[in-house]
Amino acid sequence: MSSTNNIFPELEGKIFKRYSKVPVHMISGMRPDPYETRKSIPWVLQTKDENYNVKAKKLTFEYEDEVIELYSQFEVDTFKRLNKNLFDQGFFKEYIGEQAPVNTTNIVSDNELENIANIRSNEAFALEINRLTSTLTLERLKQIATAAGKSVKKIQLIDSRIEALEDGDS
Repeated sequence: MSSTNNIFPELEGKIFKRYSKVPVHMISGMRPDPYETRKSIPWVLQTKDENYNVKAKKLTFEYEDEVIELYSQFEVDTFKRLNKNLFDQGFFKEYIGEQAPVNTTNIVSDNELENIANIRSNEAFALEINRLTSTLTLERLKQIATAAGKSVKKIQLIDSRIEALEDGDS
């Protein structure tokens, strides 16, 4: 499982407060949705195995895996209330360091991905997916195309593109 810290790149300039996890192990909880504050959404912060050297007891810090961002005083108050037990156990500390750049390669909305999945011609579809360079975006496109019952050929084209990117081809 990887971290799901709900960093919202579109709110980058509006960060109110950030917290980093203290323990090496995974922690999770709930946070308010910054767009619909009546809703709570889950989050997970987890250090990747390859970022922790057990023998040296050394951790390689990765912002996206270790830090959760909050965008208003209301969110901070609600986050503290929803995760009171984690704060009481000392699992969080306020993060004051610099934010690492967030990878925003191919940020594409689900509507845009649905439009791509609905392209009728396989040739035009292949041209469109070859413009995408993020495997995460392509995986999401594959989910949308599969759920919509798109052709096996389209799914194979997506898989081929993912494989090409993983092999280092662009």
